[in-house]
Amino acid sequence: MIKLCLFVLICCDLCSPVEASKLSIGYQRPESDRFREIFRALKSNHESIYGESVKYLKSIYNWPDKIEVVVSTCGFVNSRYLPNDKLIVICYESLYQKVYDYPEKAKSKEAFERRVFQNVMFTLWHELGHALMDQFGIGQGTDVKQTELLADEFAALSMLWRSDAHWNNILMISALHFKSQSLKNPNKNYKVHASDDFRYEKIIVLLYGFAQKSYSKLKSEVNQLNWLSISAQEYYLERSVFWEQNLREHTRGDFFNN
Repeated sequence: MIKLCLFVLICCDLCSPVEASKLSIGYQRPESDRFREIFRALKSNHESIYGESVKYLKSIYNWPDKIEVVVSTCGFVNSRYLPNDKLIVICYESLYQKVYDYPEKAKSKEAFERRVFQNVMFTLWHELGHALMDQFGIGQGTDVKQTELLADEFAALSMLWRSDAHWNNILMISALHFKSQSLKNPNKNYKVHASDDFRYEKIIVLLYGFAQKSYSKLKSEVNQLNWLSISAQEYYLERSVFWEQNLREHTRGDFFNN
């Protein structure tokens, strides 16, 4: 029995636990007015935002422990997974940075909600990647930056494996956010994460390796990467094999045989 569960805090600081077999989806009311619009968008789209990801991953993996996900005000820009508490904290500050990292303002409520959906997805899948690695013992002994890159990789490959242009586009949007941040903060050295430009490069290599015709515009940029010693397709296949070898025994059904 899978025990992936979301606890949600809606307009309160504490909430009673729900049964492990159930999904309860919602968000802590943000402390700052500047996050109110994101809060409303999350609430109005909670089924598609979390249902598509959580129910999908829940149908694939045998999660040994219950996972708690909380969307809240953090006071800093860094969503995170806390392994001792089996807790994922998604920060409004992080979502705000991503949602408003566009050259043009959203022209309608629907367009804004679509931006929120697109930008919360990579954050959620990245943090669920941390939770999955913790529970299945993947990447043990690697340094913190490499662990963060593995979480990026899990999120990226999970979206690509859905073989749906909708998810490919979400992944491309996430890559462009990292590129935007690298241009705003060139040569910034993070303590935990790899540089924004390297996170961008890793994602576009996976995208191009997965669908070269669809992302042919990335060819020149990918071919100029000094760290890539094999073709993008070979790199995509190599990383896919790594994850299949580490995840196969924890999956339900024939996911890796499809």
